[in-house]
Amino acid sequence: MEDTLFTGMEDIQKYVAVSLTSSEDVIHPYLKQATSKYLVPILGQDTIEVFQQVVHGSSSGEEPELMDAIYLTKLAIARFAYYLAISMLNVHIGDAGIMVASTSNLAPASKHRTDELKADLLASGWDAVNLLLKHLDRYKDELADLFTEELSAMYSLFVTNADEYNRFVNIEHSFLRFYNLRQAIERAELLHLMPVLSQELYDELKAQVRQGEVSGVNQQLLLPIKAFVCYKSAQQEIDPSYGAYADHALAYLKRYLDDHLGDYPLYANSSVYDPSKTSYCVFENDDEHGFFVFQ
Repeated sequence: MEDTLFTGMEDIQKYVAVSLTSSEDVIHPYLKQATSKYLVPILGQDTIEVFQQVVHGSSSGEEPELMDAIYLTKLAIARFAYYLAISMLNVHIGDAGIMVASTSNLAPASKHRTDELKADLLASGWDAVNLLLKHLDRYKDELADLFTEELSAMYSLFVTNADEYNRFVNIEHSFLRFYNLRQAIERAELLHLMPVLSQELYDELKAQVRQGEVSGVNQQLLLPIKAFVCYKSAQQEIDPSYGAYADHALAYLKRYLDDHLGDYPLYANSSVYDPSKTSYCVFENDDEHGFFVFQ
C-alpha cells in the first residue's frame, strides 16, 4: 500500500475499528479515492507524497509537529475511505449479477444502520480535517514548507484563522468552516474594502500585515477592517442579516479615515478621497422632512 499513507490493515485499524481479516485489496482503492477527493484539494499532492515517504520510511520525519499532521491526515482519510466504501463492502459483482455476502452468524446491516454509520464516518472525517487545519495554523511557521499556495494565501487575509473570525461571527471556532469562508473573505476585501481604503493604503496595510509590523496609525484601522470582512463574508455565506453590521463597520472606517487625513496621506492623496463627499453627515431637522431626528 505504498501509494497510500497506510502500511496495512493493522495500521488502518488504529483509525477505524475494522476487522483485521478485512482485505487490503478491497479498501485500497477507496483510500486513494478519499485522499484525492478530500485531502489533496487542501494539502496538495506534493504534501501527500511527502507524508507517504515518511510513512513508508524513505524520508525522515521525527518532528512531532509533522508526525501529528500525518496522524490527523491518516485519521481523516481512513474515515472518508470507509464512508465511500461502506455500501460496497459486502457486495459482490460478477457474471451472475449483484450478490450480498451473508453467513449463519453475520447478516448485512439494515439500511438505517448503514446510513447512520456513513453519516458518522463522514462527520468524523470532517472533524479530523478541522483538527488538521487547526494544527497547521498553530504550527504554521514549523510546517510552512507543507503549505500549498492556497493555504498560504489565507495568511495574507486581514482575518487569518477561525478564532479571529469567531470574535465577530460565531462559527464555533471551526477551522474547517473558516477555510470554506476564505473566498468570501477575499471577495469582501477586494470588491468592497479596497475601493474605500484606496489601492495605495490597501497595499501598504497588506504589506505591513504580511511582515508582522503594522504601524501605530494603521493598527487603528485593523479592528473595523476585520469586523467588516467578517460581517460581509458572513452576509454572503451564513446569514444576510449580517449585512447591516458590515455596512456600519465600513461607514465607521470611512468616517475615521476622513477625520484623520493627516495620519493617512496615501488615502488623502488618492483618487478615492473626495473632500466634497463623505459617507455620513449630520442630519438637519427642518420642515421639509416628514420626520424628526433626536440628536
